[in-house]
Amino acid sequence: MMLDNILSIAVTEHIAWLITANVSLTSDDAQGRIAHMLVSLACGIGKVGLNGVEIQIGNDDLAAGANVTPFTVSRSLSAWERDGVLKKGRGKVLLRRPELLMISKAKSA
Repeated sequence: MMLDNILSIAVTEHIAWLITANVSLTSDDAQGRIAHMLVSLACGIGKVGLNGVEIQIGNDDLAAGANVTPFTVSRSLSAWERDGVLKKGRGKVLLRRPELLMISKAKSA
């Protein structure tokens, strides 16, 4: 019974993520899709720490999820790092100020 509940939750979360990703693809520009992916991943798999939310993801995986090139991901992450929104690391992103990420997403729309 417990295994059924766990699988049900996992499938429901996956379907919700797919729907959200499809909506994002039709309504956001590239930077908005990357921002959306980061916020979604922070809520789903992020680890909350003293300095923010750490997400274990590389540029290639983030690019695939947001349907952009790794170069676009790198350029966007660098801009957000300069603004103090996040900190890039090898295979991880530390979201320091996710609310600013959403503000920059709203401005780009």
